[in-house]
Amino acid sequence: MKVGKLMLGPDKVQVATMAMASEDFAFYQEVIPGVMISEPLNPSEVLLHSLLGKRFCMINKVHQGIFEKCFVQHYSMIHRLETNKLRNVAKFFAHLLGTFALPWHVLAYTRFTKENTTSSSRIFIKILIQEMSEQLGIRLLNEKRIDPSMQDSFEYFFPKDNPKNTRFSINGTIGNVVKCNKNLG
Repeated sequence: MKVGKLMLGPDKVQVATMAMASEDFAFYQEVIPGVMISEPLNPSEVLLHSLLGKRFCMINKVHQGIFEKCFVQHYSMIHRLETNKLRNVAKFFAHLLGTFALPWHVLAYTRFTKENTTSSSRIFIKILIQEMSEQLGIRLLNEKRIDPSMQDSFEYFFPKDNPKNTRFSINGTIGNVVKCNKNLG
């Protein structure tokens, strides 16, 4: 107060009464479970985390939004993850997408072209699609891909702006899934 009076003048400084402030931490109570669950540490925990994540998404749309944000955050920082962690995160989100706990429009956050992806993000997308095809089956996955109501979700995932981009995305995802399914069958 003395410094203020010296700098501004005594007539321009008013003394306020002491008050106690508080913060609402309810937001953090909603976010923290989503962040913790979306990071399975080892392969044996992926299924447990996936089931917990699915349950949270089904209980409340708020949690579904949090897992959407987690998907975007993980995808944007996927190049920082080691291969096993990347695989676990991809399997986790594949389970949420494959059980329809997470809306498929999160795929719109990915642009699957050679210029917009790194080797890590390509691996992530391949594992994601492969796991989803194992859960849903190739027929249902393809039906979702060609469903007119889902075109917004796949607009960036399977870009049609340039034949080169389209070929790259199809070869990187569908080709890999078909090879995997032929090996299984």
